Amino acid sequence: MFNKNKTELILCPLGKKVTSYTVPSTVKRINSYAFTDHEELKSLTIGKGLTKIGYSAFLGCDRLKDVYYKGSQAQWEEIDISYHRSDPLNFATIHYNA
Repeated sequence: MFNKNKTELILCPLGKKVTSYTVPSTVKRINSYAFTDHEELKSLTIGKGLTKIGYSAFLGCDRLKDVYYKGSQAQWEEIDISYHRSDPLNFATIHYNA
């Protein structure tokens, strides 16, 4: 689910057994808890326009291992990411210029 302009990913609907997900290139922000408990999620593709990832956006996504980011490492480091220390995003491998 997105906001009207599809610049915010508010919530990835539960019930979908998603193993990989591509965030639309229009998305600038992934809200807090947007992917919470999507236990099957293993990989994520993110466009280089993303500027914010909310707190614990991937809490409970313990199988998340690979994030494919379409920008550079320097661009990734400019994203405002609110981490919880056990957030699976902390432990995923980030693949730059993917």
